[in-house]
Amino acid sequence: MRSRARPGFTLIELLVVIAIIAVLISLLLPAVQSAREAARRTQCVNNLKQMGLAIHNYYDVNNSLPMGSAQGSISPFVAVLAYIEQKPLFNAVNFSVPSIAVAGENISLLSNDLASLTVGQTYISTYVCPSDVNLGTRDNFGFNYWATSYAWNAGSWHHAAYRWDGLFGLSTASTDSDNPSNPSITIPALPTIGFAAITDGLSNTLLVGESGSGAINDGAPLTRYSECYGITLIQPGVNDLTLPSACLNLAWNNQAAIADNAGYQWRYKGYSFMDGTMGRTWFNTLLPPNKLCCAFTGGAMNAAIKPLSSYHPGGVNAAFADGSVRFFKETVNPQTWTALGTRDTGEVVSADTY
Repeated sequence: MRSRARPGFTLIELLVVIAIIAVLISLLLPAVQSAREAARRTQCVNNLKQMGLAIHNYYDVNNSLPMGSAQGSISPFVAVLAYIEQKPLFNAVNFSVPSIAVAGENISLLSNDLASLTVGQTYISTYVCPSDVNLGTRDNFGFNYWATSYAWNAGSWHHAAYRWDGLFGLSTASTDSDNPSNPSITIPALPTIGFAAITDGLSNTLLVGESGSGAINDGAPLTRYSECYGITLIQPGVNDLTLPSACLNLAWNNQAAIADNAGYQWRYKGYSFMDGTMGRTWFNTLLPPNKLCCAFTGGAMNAAIKPLSSYHPGGVNAAFADGSVRFFKETVNPQTWTALGTRDTGEVVSADTY
């Protein structure tokens, strides 16, 4: 009797098939990741459109933009809650409690105010970009407030300027005790802004954009997007006028250098979304997107250099005051970017420059 050979794959054939499958997977994975990022970016754009629409609805009712730091130190995110289908949260805020939004500094004031605590501890998807790597964390001051991935336009504000030329800023004047060269100088308040005050045009003035939130955990890797750095620890003698250029030259990814200088970095950028300050819910346009956020060591965070930032490849999404949303490359011309942050300085900005 003849023996019949059993049908089957040889070892070489199996290896060839496995190799082909591995090649196909390696080709498909980038496409899958790209598709996922495109979906996240689309959601982020939608969030910005919702916030732009909420601002216009707020304006129709109040005939002004919300204050950058209203009663209780609240941010515009709180002011527009009712216009993003979160009216119960807005109604729960106790505006009579001082500094209800400041995480950690005034925790005793909130110990018996469970309603306001609940607002800050509520996850609002409109205020979080799905590409933000820190979107699943809360502050560890004891409030457990959620962060936001976005920030409102404070213009080209800087210690050397003392003028809020964007759309948001401090609502009451204060003495700048953090400026060593002139501790008695007064930081002016920004009055409520109406559309008529935006003489550069709503379509030429930034409203709100992406700002990657901080890592909270001190052991997390440093990034260009999520934290602010104490510039004077790294480069002593830096003054107000040279802070932006010093910030550009900072070796932020040198963990050893950061550690040698007391480990200073501000990891609470974006926390909490309720807090109306530069460190958490505003940005300025002194540097283009995805550049470093820098502040003087021990200085006021309202005087920080805080650009927009995101984890989208190559740039950030931001909304103009007319509600339109654009993607801005991180290589945008710095002068053009600064001009887009101001409301009434008369710069001529061509759309083809960004």
